[in-house]
Amino acid sequence: MHKNELIFQKLDNPELIKVAKTLKNEGVVLQEKNYTYLKISDDFIHKLYPLIVEHEYLQKPNYFSEQCNIGAHITITYPNEQTVINNQDINVIHSFEIEELAKTQIENKQYYVLKVSSPSLISLRKKYQLPPQLNFKGYKVSLHITIAIKQLI
Repeated sequence: MHKNELIFQKLDNPELIKVAKTLKNEGVVLQEKNYTYLKISDDFIHKLYPLIVEHEYLQKPNYFSEQCNIGAHITITYPNEQTVINNQDINVIHSFEIEELAKTQIENKQYYVLKVSSPSLISLRKKYQLPPQLNFKGYKVSLHITIAIKQLI
């Protein structure tokens, strides 16, 4: 294992997965500066966050503030990947499938995520000579929806 490979711990939460699979599994590609994402239903956070069993000290991700109001999403490219998506690929609808609920830790934060698969989003990354996994703060990360964050001391 490489030092920049994240370890994901699968979490057993059949109820959360059941609800997640009832939500619309598609979104539209949007871009702000060098950050590209698939905008999906905010219900992926609002309806699933309360279902996380390990709820103590968890917070919803800061995606609904004045500074960052993108809401629920799946990241396609992070700014540090220095990739600008062409206009013809913006506002395009892509679908995805729910894989599992998991948690991982980066620096002093624990992230509770829904891992997802989307061959069309992987193809979009490859179109811009990017690997299938995203580069988040130097870590290789698969496609996911962040549902909750826990600040660690």
